[in-house]
Amino acid sequence: MPALMNDMGTWSVSFHEQGTTGPGWLVELRRAAFECFLDRGFPTMKDEAWKYTPIGPIVRTAFHRPGRSVAVEDHLREACTALVGGGRVVLLVDGQIEGTCTAPDRAGSAEGLRVSRLVDEIAGDDPLLRRLLREDTGEPADPFVLLNTAFLEEGSVVRVAPGANVAGAPILLASLVSDDPDHHPAIHPRNLVHVGAGGHAVVVEHMVGPETSTCLDNPVIDIELEENATLEHCRVIHGGVGTFHVGAIRVRQQAGSTLRSHVVSLGGSIVRTSVSVDLDGEGGHCEISGLFLGAGDQLVDNYLLIHHNAPHCESRQFFKGVLEDRSRGVFSGAIHVAQDAQKTDAKQTNMNLLLSDEARVDTRPQLEINADDVRCTHGATIGRLDEEALFYLRSRGIDEGAARSTLIRAFAEQPLATIRLACLRETLVAEVEARFAPPQEPA
Repeated sequence: MPALMNDMGTWSVSFHEQGTTGPGWLVELRRAAFECFLDRGFPTMKDEAWKYTPIGPIVRTAFHRPGRSVAVEDHLREACTALVGGGRVVLLVDGQIEGTCTAPDRAGSAEGLRVSRLVDEIAGDDPLLRRLLREDTGEPADPFVLLNTAFLEEGSVVRVAPGANVAGAPILLASLVSDDPDHHPAIHPRNLVHVGAGGHAVVVEHMVGPETSTCLDNPVIDIELEENATLEHCRVIHGGVGTFHVGAIRVRQQAGSTLRSHVVSLGGSIVRTSVSVDLDGEGGHCEISGLFLGAGDQLVDNYLLIHHNAPHCESRQFFKGVLEDRSRGVFSGAIHVAQDAQKTDAKQTNMNLLLSDEARVDTRPQLEINADDVRCTHGATIGRLDEEALFYLRSRGIDEGAARSTLIRAFAEQPLATIRLACLRETLVAEVEARFAPPQEPA
């Protein structure tokens, strides 16, 4: 308890230094969120949503606002741009917008697209902004989302005009935290995406933590899709041994809209991604897929909640995990079907591969159905490499290391195949292949 109290005190000091400036409505939003956070406290393993996710290392660390950000190295900028094939890149470095890189429009592919800084939009007091900056302070409130709102300052706002197809101009929202061995920075990026009726866009989030020093990366993205809108979304997470990444993806979909979202967790000490989708209009469709890799003592947690609030909607959840050494994985996927959501079609699949005796995964597929005319299924598997498949490859003259590598990569790359942005998909596949490449024979 003393560690928790000290940590709360640190957060209180930081809030009073940062959270009381800005327009009145924003100050009130921050204040309500922070008071709710203080009342709620950090989650414990007694909370059902955090049952398998101990966050003691986060609670016991005294985090501070990041210091002055460092310049982004050219190779990082180029790597970010390559992820979206030279589209539009917004760089957030140590919690502050560093700048944007905008490629020339390809045959007007960005017409109807507006990307702006959150701080500038706040000054404009746009009603749409207030709606997107929603905050649910009732129970159960996510304490890390509350923290994000309490320290709301910087991020991006993406707007796609009704009927505009800007998928040819992918948008990358990149957040980088630099190494700072003397401090423990905490950043709370907030990205907002609104796609107008009939619009089509591609948004990629790339979260990069420091290699060695400790930090808290607490991003939230709020997405709103109007009628018949389509969004391709992906969040890619890289982090070092001291990176705590606790992020949320929150989506509201109207009638006939389509969301295809991917969560790829490739590194970090504690990595938790919470995804919540509200299908509020008839005929909505959402696909949430993901890949999480764990090694060393890493903990990777994916928490999904799909609310079917309207009839004739479809949802698909497909996640795979590969865990090595002493790493732990958690998958909690829930489908909630409201009483009026007849003709719901929902499917959930989680498959996990354990590569060591000490690796562990907890998987909890859940269904809550209040309608009587639905088709809902769920399933989960946990296993090791298929010995028969391994024997088959070895019988064909492939050595054991190469055979194991081939099977692991085939398993891990399946969720990545659903990413439609070719340059992003190819980059991630190459990273997975390099990670599980067969051992090199000594020269």
